[in-house]
Amino acid sequence: MTDKSNIVPLPDLGSEASGWLVLIDDGEMTPEDWTEFKAWFAKSDKHQEAFRQRASLWSDFDGLKALNDYAQSNEIKNLLAKDAKSHHKTHLYARRGFLTGIAASLALITGSGVAFKVYNDQRKVQLQSFQTELGGQRTIDLKDGSVITLNTSSEIKVEYRAGKRCVYLLCGEAYFDVAHDPSRPFFVIVGKKAVRALGTSFSVRLLEKKVHVTVSEGRVALLKDITFVEDGDAMPIGQPLAEVSYGQNVLFENDIELMEKLPPRVLAKKLAWRDGVLAFSGEPLSKVVEEVERYTGMNIEFENDIYASMPISGYVKIGQYSEMFEALEIMADLKAVHLSSNRVKLVKLEKGDIGEKI
Repeated sequence: MTDKSNIVPLPDLGSEASGWLVLIDDGEMTPEDWTEFKAWFAKSDKHQEAFRQRASLWSDFDGLKALNDYAQSNEIKNLLAKDAKSHHKTHLYARRGFLTGIAASLALITGSGVAFKVYNDQRKVQLQSFQTELGGQRTIDLKDGSVITLNTSSEIKVEYRAGKRCVYLLCGEAYFDVAHDPSRPFFVIVGKKAVRALGTSFSVRLLEKKVHVTVSEGRVALLKDITFVEDGDAMPIGQPLAEVSYGQNVLFENDIELMEKLPPRVLAKKLAWRDGVLAFSGEPLSKVVEEVERYTGMNIEFENDIYASMPISGYVKIGQYSEMFEALEIMADLKAVHLSSNRVKLVKLEKGDIGEKI
């Protein structure tokens, strides 16, 4: 009598191939999944042939419409459903609508042994660019529920993959309200530095090579010396610097250069730009001027440097800077003299001087 414990069942390669196609099409392959798939694909010519045969169910037709129609047919649905049930990853497929968009994605799979890499790079990766002009602002709603608010003269690139979410801040400033998703960590990458969200809302501003972070909710982790491994799905690796929590304001490059706790009132004013205003609470006039220059491209000079240290409190509506100059005339006896289209000098208002509006 045959000892059944010594019998090794032959793999159903068609079922396994269908299982991989379903998982790939879902767009949520982890780095471990890709490693396992590569090993499975490389086992033998029969494994590769089984994979190509299943893929050809969608790629042997002319025209995307025919491709999609066939992929949605009951014949194909029944075939893949039957195959997937016998695959060892059945529990993953049962909860996924795996036929959505399958024709377009599987058209990328050819006879090449590296076809899965093409799919991984071209379909699963979603890379978008967003920017604002001088003085402009923009709100970006991402499909995972996260919201990004771009400040003046800013540019980002958004890269969403199966195992991570990355936003590259190329210049300027952005505020991030991050949707919670433990399976896909959220990173803001600034050069070789990164801010990792730990369920939070925060702003990041690039100041030459330094990074300015203000946390308004939750926590973030700061990293430096970021590197990326060859597999694009892997998370960026870096040296941890610190964790920053609600109300903290941090400036860092190679090390933490500033870390302070902001009272709620000060924190609200610091982030008031999201509501279209610049808010100040005792900052020197030089700081106010610096911010106005940032939003307008103006070059604002002082007749006497002593004026630069004058403390200023109040609000300036973005785009309505003439009101600020009027307020300076009333509160500080400083007149704005328009020297050219983008050059202004603040001079002492003489007695009886009406002042020049700009």
